[in-house]
Amino acid sequence: MEKIPRGVLKYLILKLLDEKPDTGYGIIVRIREKTGFWKPSTGSIYPLLDGLVTNGFVEKCELDNRCVYRLTEKGKEALKETSKIKMELLEKIKNAHIVLAKIFDDPDLMMVAERIDDKIKRGIPICALIPRDFIDTLEKLYRSNVDRDAVLAILEETRRKLEDLLREVDEK
Repeated sequence: MEKIPRGVLKYLILKLLDEKPDTGYGIIVRIREKTGFWKPSTGSIYPLLDGLVTNGFVEKCELDNRCVYRLTEKGKEALKETSKIKMELLEKIKNAHIVLAKIFDDPDLMMVAERIDDKIKRGIPICALIPRDFIDTLEKLYRSNVDRDAVLAILEETRRKLEDLLREVDEK
């Protein structure tokens, strides 16, 4: 299982409980469904839920002989803090990419760090305008034996055309 940054699970639980009350096991299942790979252990979920209950972010109630957790008003307020937490996490991820890029002399990792930095500074969703099938194709190209210089030339030409389009819009 991939390592997930500390503190993410708390906010993910709050977000899921904001959508609907659920059992601890139901939360684990929903996390797996949302992420496609992450299945936190019961040893992570239940102590965290107990802490959220103790701090008043979540309430625990009995429903059909099951323990169900529900977000409180205090939990909803804490959930509003997620944008600040998100930016802090993005900063840590960016810094990790910079360090790895320098250690392994990897320009791709540096490019990812720069895109994350762009997201932090401007709030622009990374790849928000790029269709998913285009990203899928790029990922397949990355894993293939394709000539990377040829791919970069195509992307550079595309970038220039998009900049021309942007200039046209700015001139109007």
